[in-house]
Amino acid sequence: MKTIKSFTIHKKLASCRAIFPHDDHAEVKNVARIYDDVLKFSRSVPSVTIFCQNIRIYSRPGLYSESVTRVAWELLLMQIGSGATSNLLQALGKQPPVEVQVFLSTLMTNCMNDVERM
Repeated sequence: MKTIKSFTIHKKLASCRAIFPHDDHAEVKNVARIYDDVLKFSRSVPSVTIFCQNIRIYSRPGLYSESVTRVAWELLLMQIGSGATSNLLQALGKQPPVEVQVFLSTLMTNCMNDVERM
C-alpha cells in the first residue's frame, strides 16, 4: 500500500515539473491546488512539536519520504529563484502560522550555504 501511495505522489510531482517555474500571470490550471500539494509534500521534518506556555499546540510525524520532499523542494526553489512568487505566497497565506514557520526555517537552514557563497 505504501508503495502505491509513493508511486502516486511521485507521478503527481512529475506532472508538476512541467509547470515549474512559471510566471506569476501564467494560465496554470488548478494552480492553488498544485501549490497546496507541493507545499504538503515539502514537509520533511521527522516530527515537530511546538510548545506555547507549556501547552503542546502542534505535533506531526514525518509524512513523506526523503525523495518526495527533495523533489517538492526542487520545484519550490526553482520557483523562488525565478522571482515569480505570488502563487507561492498565496498558498503560504492559507497555511497555519506554524507551517509557515517550519517552511521558512527549512528554507533558510537549507539555503544558507548558497547565501554565504554570494
